Amino acid sequence: NKKYQTTVILTTHDLDDVQALCQRIIIIGDGKIVSDSSLDEIIEKTSPERQLIIDLYSDDIHFNHPNAEVVKIEGQRVTLKFKKNEITAAELINDISKQYQIRDLSLIESDIDDVIRKIYKQQKAALAK
Repeated sequence: NKKYQTTVILTTHDLDDVQALCQRIIIIGDGKIVSDSSLDEIIEKTSPERQLIIDLYSDDIHFNHPNAEVVKIEGQRVTLKFKKNEITAAELINDISKQYQIRDLSLIESDIDDVIRKIYKQQKAALAK
C-alpha cells in the first residue's frame, strides 16, 4: 500500500480476515465513525486485560499478587487476569516462578470479536443517554 500509495477498503464481518489483513481499522456504527486506529490501539483502549493460565506442580496454591487478579483455581491450574499496562506477562511469570514451579502456561489476548462487540455496546450505551 505504501509503495503504490494505494488504500484498500475491506468491508467484512469476518474479523479473522480483519485481524490477518489490516493494520488500520475504521469501525462504523449507525453511519458514524466509532473508531479509527490500529488494531493494537483499539484492543489496548477497549480491552487492556490479558489472562494467564498457569499449570503448577503444586496442589497448595495461595496466590496473591498486587497486579493480578485470580479468576479461578482448579486443582493445579490457576487463571489470572492482569492489565498489560501495569505488569508484563514476563514479570508476572517471573514473580510466580519465585513461589511455585511452573509446569506449563498459556497467555490469552483479548478476542477481536469480543473487542468489537464491546465497542458497539459502548456506542449503544452512549447513544441511549
